[in-house]
Amino acid sequence: MPSDVAEGQDRRTTAEFLPFLSIAYGSLKEVETRLRIARLLGDLDDPCTSGGLDLAAEVGRLLGGLITSLERKTQLTTHEPRFFFLPTKHRSCPTSTPSFAGAA
Repeated sequence: MPSDVAEGQDRRTTAEFLPFLSIAYGSLKEVETRLRIARLLGDLDDPCTSGGLDLAAEVGRLLGGLITSLERKTQLTTHEPRFFFLPTKHRSCPTSTPSFAGAA
């Protein structure tokens, strides 16, 4: 999992980094699954398994927060232009009427 994060961090853009974080998150879920299987098979006792699962949950929260933050950042920098109403006065109308204007 740390190798996925490290490899992705060396990419040129945030958009290229995100898939590596997703892979790292998947690897974390694999570790959680292995811990649960080891407990079911009796290879690990409950305190050891619980400690590992607690640590995995904390790493998952941190990784999930990073992914969410970077996804928002990517959406803010790569969004399509949005349109909004901008009031303008028409010569034939004494009141303002809306017209479309593109956002920059």
